[in-house]
Amino acid sequence: SHYQIQRSIDGINFVAITTTTESSYTDIVDEDTLFYYRIYAVDQSGNKSDYTSSEIQTELSPLAPPNPLDVVMIQSEGAINVAWRRPAGIGFDKIKRWRLDINEVQSDGDDNEFTLKTYLIDKDRLFMRIDDLIIGQEYRTTLYTIDNKDRISSGFTARSIPQPTPAP
Repeated sequence: SHYQIQRSIDGINFVAITTTTESSYTDIVDEDTLFYYRIYAVDQSGNKSDYTSSEIQTELSPLAPPNPLDVVMIQSEGAINVAWRRPAGIGFDKIKRWRLDINEVQSDGDDNEFTLKTYLIDKDRLFMRIDDLIIGQEYRTTLYTIDNKDRISSGFTARSIPQPTPAP
């Protein structure tokens, strides 16, 4: 008559997830998780066969999370103020944190690798002020999204030069 498919995350407690007459089934599940399955054939009288079983380790998607949206990096006296919005297409519960990298840019346009500073920012914050920067020095600042699987977005990068505050 049909097949009954059951799933478990511990191999002991199984829950029926579907019945089907098809010979294949696609189960939408969390990434990087081990699942156990049982499949029963059920006849027209409702009698179940012995089950067949398998265990399947789902793969971690290679897709990086999306970058933060509407990123603005406003330079001020000896500081850069960075503000952003959460990216669309990823649930808030899937975001682990933000990462902000700042590097001095040398006169040849390359980053000075010895000046790299990395800030890990709580996912509830959508603003960061980076203080104690050198007035007139060019900086490359990149803001990333980090998801719960520790994948990092490609990042949003901008260059800024902190300026002195004009006199009153």
